[in-house]
Amino acid sequence: MLISTPNITIEKINESFHITSFGDHWQTLDQGPVIIAEDDTRYTPHCLRSEYYDTGCSKGIISHYPSFLTYVYIEEATDFVYFNLIPTKDLSFKEILWPAPIEFNGINGKTALPYMQGLLIPNTYCYDYHELAFDGQFASNCAYMPFWAQYSKSGYVMINHTYWDCKYAIDHDHTSAKTNIYLRWLPSLGKLAYTRKIQMVFASELDHVKAAKIYRAYAQECGIFSSLQTKMIKLPKIQNLIGAQFIHFGIKTHIDQSSALFGKVQDHLTTFKQRQEQYEKLRLKDHHYYLHLDGWGEPGYDNAHPDYLPPCVAAGGWDGLKQMIDTITANGDMIGLHDQYRDYYHQASSYDIKNALEDIHHDHYQHARWAGGKQNYLCASLAKDYVKRNFTALFAHGIRPQASYLDVFTCNELDECANLLHPMTRKECAAYRNGCFDYLTSQNIISSSEECNDYAISSLVFAHYGPYEFMLKDPNDPQRMGIPIPLFNLVYHDCFILPWPMEKYHEDYMLYALLNGGAPYLIREGAYPNTDGAFAQGSLSNKEHQERCDIVSQLHEKVALAEMIDHQILDHEGKRQKAIFANGISVTINLNDNTYQIEEISNN
Repeated sequence: MLISTPNITIEKINESFHITSFGDHWQTLDQGPVIIAEDDTRYTPHCLRSEYYDTGCSKGIISHYPSFLTYVYIEEATDFVYFNLIPTKDLSFKEILWPAPIEFNGINGKTALPYMQGLLIPNTYCYDYHELAFDGQFASNCAYMPFWAQYSKSGYVMINHTYWDCKYAIDHDHTSAKTNIYLRWLPSLGKLAYTRKIQMVFASELDHVKAAKIYRAYAQECGIFSSLQTKMIKLPKIQNLIGAQFIHFGIKTHIDQSSALFGKVQDHLTTFKQRQEQYEKLRLKDHHYYLHLDGWGEPGYDNAHPDYLPPCVAAGGWDGLKQMIDTITANGDMIGLHDQYRDYYHQASSYDIKNALEDIHHDHYQHARWAGGKQNYLCASLAKDYVKRNFTALFAHGIRPQASYLDVFTCNELDECANLLHPMTRKECAAYRNGCFDYLTSQNIISSSEECNDYAISSLVFAHYGPYEFMLKDPNDPQRMGIPIPLFNLVYHDCFILPWPMEKYHEDYMLYALLNGGAPYLIREGAYPNTDGAFAQGSLSNKEHQERCDIVSQLHEKVALAEMIDHQILDHEGKRQKAIFANGISVTINLNDNTYQIEEISNN
């Protein structure tokens, strides 16, 4: 069966879709929908029949299967191709793989993935991609944005419109020079539930930059896009973050006996007054600072959430925290408080298993990985209630931080909950998490979270980081997943503020901060040693480190509101790269000798 427009032709041959686009030929593997049952057995349902469908705006092929339809069509106005998986009957499954991957072979082929900040995988790159963060789930740090691109000279961009219940997998073989991407649809509360939809955009002369700009246009069309200038209309104080140097401090660490960290990490305490004095000592005139404060609650870092109040008594209590915040604010600087509304600790005074996430089998996920020991996950439908409760208490004591950090929301995967008291789909989870951020905005508090993620781009202003994948590994580990590219910043640089590590190892991480037009970490004390990229900072003197931060913050002040319009990889290994911003500033880095060049190009 064949459908065509002047520029696009699609023919279904058996279970393979053959697509001709502007003279280029693409085809999927000859593989129909694969259903993975809950016991991990696999089967392929038989296609009952296929038929032609014309809406007047599009031409498509509908294929009938026992429990669903597939509908593949060409949108005539745009030449975009859409793949739809439409439920018709209840179906029990673990995953459905469809459409089959585009066959993508050849030594010049490259795949651009939104894996953390961004990843470029040449077909000949040697790496095993069988284990991905969060098992490849979209809307986690495995995919900050729901798209990918494959190209050699021409290529395609695949945009996932319904990414909430979806994972991906990578079938890569550098010896045969192939990289195939599998979409893995997940049930929503046990069902296919709704139409799953992806969009395919073909382009000549495609590269990762053009792919990012195609997705940026999609984000603008859908209303996801929100620039920093737009956000500053509601929160003018965002201006104070531009050019700021970031400080990450902690107050109290306590390791519960039930924690996997017990005996490995020691308890410690630093008072609010000591941290205030440390800030005042390092503070320089004509500099802006943002201070992120961990472990400020009585139970200590990663303990007893969401019941975190009062502020740590031994550290100075309510008065000590207030004095610290007031001092920082009086200097024109900003402070944000670490908080947590997903990890749900058994030691919390209001803990009740009825509030925890419950799967469709009425089980509750539990672990004891972090300092507070045994925990479940709090249903996100309840999270905003706790946010309002805790911040109302802070306000009652005259404490109004300029910002707040709600941990893990934009790093970890979206959750679903089958508890009849508070049922929640993953799509609703995203909305509930954004509701927490939006509440803080309504209280004149700038929202941040652990990482950057597309679904929260309108509600968040900044994050703890948006790193390349290798930055969370031991810097001596030579294994990298591919060539690092600033894919997120090519889409959203002028929408979001990201601070960057400034450590100098065999590669100088400062160069990545410059390339990405980001903010610098002046101090970054990790909550747990050698976790989340918190490794030893090397042998830089305080003076040298300050000078490096000054260079990065001065550049950030110039480019924070500017779109990153271009990025170039200047050598085969990606050691030399260049970024260009819309205001004419360019940054070239050379990681072979750890040098950089900043140029300001006249727009006249």
